[in-house]
Amino acid sequence: MPRDERCYRRRSVWPPVCTRPEAWPRPKRSIARSWTSSPGTSTSYLLGVIFLQQRRYGEAEQQINQAIEIRPDVPGGHYNRGLALAKLDRIEDALASLDNCIELEPSHSQALALRAALVRSPQPAASLTR
Repeated sequence: MPRDERCYRRRSVWPPVCTRPEAWPRPKRSIARSWTSSPGTSTSYLLGVIFLQQRRYGEAEQQINQAIEIRPDVPGGHYNRGLALAKLDRIEDALASLDNCIELEPSHSQALALRAALVRSPQPAASLTR
């Protein structure tokens, strides 16, 4: 490997990935699952899922919003945006996003459960899910 390429790789824009390779199996599984279940999945959506798993909720919401602009018909995007918004304690926005998900897929069990938990729980949303 040329010296310049080694230097470039050391200056990766993903230092947590470089310094913590043990953190990669879960996002890799999630990406693989997303690609197989929705072949048209956008890069923004996949990044949003990774940011959710890394608990970077603001960044996750931004990426998932971009993905929803591209494919507003995918229930998973609305669910994951709702999850990110709930973690940011933006409950009204989270409920609206979950409603969109349920409208697209009425049997989406995770969206139904999270929506019910947000409606009945007076505690901060960050403690409702992982």
